[in-house]
Amino acid sequence: MNKEKKLLLILGLLAFLVQGDNTVISPILPGIAGELDLAIPTAATAITAYMLPFGLFSLIYGPLADKFGKAYVINIASFGTAVFSSASGLAYSYFSLIGFRGINGIFAAGIIPLALSLIGDLFEKKEKQNAIGMFMGFMFLGQGVATAIGGTLAQFASWRWVFLIYGVLELIIAVIMFHKIKSRSTKKSPTSKGIIEYYSSLLNKRLIKPILASIFFVGYAVFGTFSYLGSYLDDSFQYPVLTIGLILTGFGIASVIGGRRSGNIKEKMGFKIIFLGAIIASLSIVLFSYATNTWLFFLSMAGFGLGFVFLQSTLVTTAQQIGAKNTGTVMALVAFCIITGGGVGTFINGIILTSFSYTFIFNIAASILLLLGLIVGTRLMGTEEQVQKLAKAQ
Repeated sequence: MNKEKKLLLILGLLAFLVQGDNTVISPILPGIAGELDLAIPTAATAITAYMLPFGLFSLIYGPLADKFGKAYVINIASFGTAVFSSASGLAYSYFSLIGFRGINGIFAAGIIPLALSLIGDLFEKKEKQNAIGMFMGFMFLGQGVATAIGGTLAQFASWRWVFLIYGVLELIIAVIMFHKIKSRSTKKSPTSKGIIEYYSSLLNKRLIKPILASIFFVGYAVFGTFSYLGSYLDDSFQYPVLTIGLILTGFGIASVIGGRRSGNIKEKMGFKIIFLGAIIASLSIVLFSYATNTWLFFLSMAGFGLGFVFLQSTLVTTAQQIGAKNTGTVMALVAFCIITGGGVGTFINGIILTSFSYTFIFNIAASILLLLGLIVGTRLMGTEEQVQKLAKAQ
């Protein structure tokens, strides 16, 4: 295994833990609420306390990474998230929990977007999308597994152990990563541009706005729906938390496998891969809403993950090509769009659920993905040469 692939594995493991750290709080909310004497909705604000700074601070980290180096910023952020993830397990009140989760979210914002950017710098064009897809697969595998891990630990030990274990594992990976990438030279921008100049110059580039809008709607349809998959299985079929977690891992497993091949498929199909990803993802979420046994649920989750990684890895790689000079800033915008999309989707779907049903939410997500594949796929088809020119012009 060469140095780039070793680094990809390390970054993938860190993404697995960071994304899990974000998701793991859902199954342990009852334990947190009980011990800290809180109502469930009040305890759930710990999720917002993490996600809000995660989305906002990603916009700040991008230009900083382009200016000072991605490896430098990732190293600082990884140690910070390890410390404050562990600290969350020591929370003694509602406000201490919110504070620790909020600071954890601030540091976590500097990891996944910049790791994607660093991977884009390290791998050549032919391997870039495969590497990005594999990294994203690790990330969403961590999201799926977190439900099983959190539920199991909360049942047999304590919710505090969940945060402590994630923090210790993140610290181990952070130390390994520090030794692996501290001396690597990564792209820096020699200019003295401010944050606003970084973003305005990027947003003026052709094709970047429709790509970012597409990433927002992918976040809306996929993450805004994913938030309710576990509760649907619980409410409709009364599956135990461990079973729900294992079903949801299908999304991550397929993302890892599909991500490793997404670049090769893109080479053969061009932007038609967006059609393919949209169709697979939309059909899979419809299957999920009509399935009645564990294996069908797992297979539908695998299809959902496969379609997602085809869509997202293509959009992310294209955005990096267009903004090749400042990939840190590009990935900050990508992270902001997908997190915001997921947040908006989760909020709106919650409103929809009070008047309709889970199936209605799933059908809306399927419709959005199909329309996205049709509109964006058509918009980008035939633009491969144009994207290459935009990348070379930098």
